[in-house]
Amino acid sequence: MNDHELHAAIHDDPIAFIADYYASRLSDNPKVLEHLQANALHCDDLHIGFSDRTFGKLLPPHRSKAGRDLREMLQSVGVLKSTGHETFRGFVTVPLTDTAGKITGIHGRRVDRSQGDEMENTIGTGIFNAAALTTFDELIVCGCILDAWTFCAAGHRNAVVAEQLNDEYFKGIKRLLIASPEINLEHFTDLEILQIAFPGHDSVNAYAKAHLNETDPLASRIRAATWVSGKPTQHAVVQQPVASPTPNPVDDLDIAQSDNEITIRIEHRRYRVRGLQRNTTPGTMKINLMVFNDRNDQFHVDTLDLCHARSRRVFLKECGEEIAIDENTLRGDIGRILLKLDQLQADAGTKSNEPPPYEMTDTERSEAMDLLQSPKLLDRILDDFETCGIVGEHAGKLAGYLAATSRLLDKPLGLIIQSSSAAGKSALSDSILRFMPPESRFTCSAMTSQSLYYFGKESLKHKILSVAEEEGVRDASYQLKLLQSEGRLSLISTSKEAGSGRTATERYEVEGPVALIMTTTSMNVDPELLNRCLVIAIDESVAQTAAILQQQRFAETVDGFIQEMQGKEIVKNHQNAQRLLRRLPVYNPYAEQLGFIGTQARHRRDHRKYLSLIKAVALLYQFQHETKTIEIEGESIQYIEVTREDIAKANTIADWALGRSIDELSGPTRRLLIELYDWLYDRSKTCELEPTEIVFNRREAREALGWSATQLNYHLERLCRDEYVVRQGGDNGKLCRYSVLYDGRGREGQAALIGLVDAASLQEPTRTAPTTTDLSG
Repeated sequence: MNDHELHAAIHDDPIAFIADYYASRLSDNPKVLEHLQANALHCDDLHIGFSDRTFGKLLPPHRSKAGRDLREMLQSVGVLKSTGHETFRGFVTVPLTDTAGKITGIHGRRVDRSQGDEMENTIGTGIFNAAALTTFDELIVCGCILDAWTFCAAGHRNAVVAEQLNDEYFKGIKRLLIASPEINLEHFTDLEILQIAFPGHDSVNAYAKAHLNETDPLASRIRAATWVSGKPTQHAVVQQPVASPTPNPVDDLDIAQSDNEITIRIEHRRYRVRGLQRNTTPGTMKINLMVFNDRNDQFHVDTLDLCHARSRRVFLKECGEEIAIDENTLRGDIGRILLKLDQLQADAGTKSNEPPPYEMTDTERSEAMDLLQSPKLLDRILDDFETCGIVGEHAGKLAGYLAATSRLLDKPLGLIIQSSSAAGKSALSDSILRFMPPESRFTCSAMTSQSLYYFGKESLKHKILSVAEEEGVRDASYQLKLLQSEGRLSLISTSKEAGSGRTATERYEVEGPVALIMTTTSMNVDPELLNRCLVIAIDESVAQTAAILQQQRFAETVDGFIQEMQGKEIVKNHQNAQRLLRRLPVYNPYAEQLGFIGTQARHRRDHRKYLSLIKAVALLYQFQHETKTIEIEGESIQYIEVTREDIAKANTIADWALGRSIDELSGPTRRLLIELYDWLYDRSKTCELEPTEIVFNRREAREALGWSATQLNYHLERLCRDEYVVRQGGDNGKLCRYSVLYDGRGREGQAALIGLVDAASLQEPTRTAPTTTDLSG
């Protein structure tokens, strides 16, 4: 449900919505549950809720017109105070309804007495436990909601409050049990009346709390009730409300199960269940249930939540009338079926959707370890891609392989492969994915905006999420952005409960993180995805096209067939090597010595990609690094450290993936850049500074390079715009000075990332303590 639909639902029925929302928050507040238990008020059937001050986050900003209008409406019905605070914040709540079950009011009791003097509050109208008026012919009449609540929590669901009722509600009632001496008995002259006493205590709740350790102490007081007036009924003793029969053991049920449905036979009654597999949230069992009576060939079918008492009650009543079976018999059957389905649901929950772990042979393990321990691992990866028929694209192969490997990091890399149509982007993406274990990747062609929220048992944690085309996920780009940045997704949605029609709140969560790999032909990729992904352009040169055509022809020969068979073994070896990699923390002791261009805000994201690329290289080389151990708060944590060699490899790939070629500049602008660098390089030898540290003005550059003022000004501005030169000062009539960011690499047109530090120049970090020191404090 989007924000507009959510706000419309609040506006349509604010009291019902807030009652349902508070009920959804109760399970997230264990201390409140303990409070209810300690005060003899815990009851799963009363729709108890708790106001934990989170409702305001659902509302539009108070500065907007929609926010002001919605808050004024909520204040008018009493949900919000005039100050804008929730009326029931810090209260446990129960709904008040009419006899049809519609929520028309809310009653609340404060949990923490120290937070205010007002211990209880009520908004709206309605009756506490109104369902008892149409369900039972015997009622327990209490003096306040707290006492009736206490009776219901103890299992006596026929408790009501005297002040909420009039004579009309007592039609069909035969007996009243009065639970408060303050109730006026003159209104009940035509009914049998008994008085329940609670010796030594002022109220029902006080008595129940004093006898918490006893088994149903209120039942003993009901049985000890004394007759007051009215004609005695045929009851020899005060009867308890009819409860569901105790279900028989479920192991002896005659059950047949298929992929789509479950059929259970109990005597002459058959129950067909559909939709159980769609229930992935504990405490929910929404199913389609059909009941057959084989004696008269009648049947009843409906959709309900078996875990919801009201849904069961409505279903039992309608089913009993339609197929001519006693309601108590059906109630017993439903109890047994509920236990059986709960058992099946629990069994299904223990079965993971993940494929069983691949069992490597000793030979496969040895070959995979040889690959991971190869000193020239990246070269072997490139050679193996060539053997599998993927020619060229060195940058894309290594960047993609490392992005896929980074799935094991807490902040994985993403990869977008960009090219025109039919240039080979899908072939490169597919080849990268083939080298990864099948159990570590999830592939799809497109996604809707809400699809990621409903993955259920489909785990994405530390997996590769591959999408065929970026266009297919434009509706879900926001969700993908969150999944990459936050590592998880969360959605709160509302739906109608089967049977009752009431609005219920459900929470859906998906755990990440994921390494995202996708392709696109568009030059206008969502900026949010670009910020989080490496972007690799396919080589569309004539030479690359010729190499691809040659490989296609070679694949048609016998030698090509042999190469294809060898490729299958290579792919299998890489998949096994990836299975051997462990999810270890990676730390970079050289991080503070590294450099990176920082003239634009987007460089903050690019810098994070660069650091993640270094960690991905180290993670891939983990079996060539020492695994170290550190003690933190008594827990031993294993980790690996980045080496200078890792940084050198990452720098090379960063040049390809994040850098640019000076060939993108126009001829004169490119010539000026090279001349500027050469001039500053010569000056650096005499002043003992790096070329990038020397500051100059336009006059000095004109005199040194012999350029005219017009030409120099024009092309110098273009270099500033393209971030090869940075301007310093020049405002308010001050002298404008410049310094170059270009470091002299890539003169032949190779891509290069400005600002990187040569790994060979990094100093060995000084360690202040051994890695085994306990850092717990």
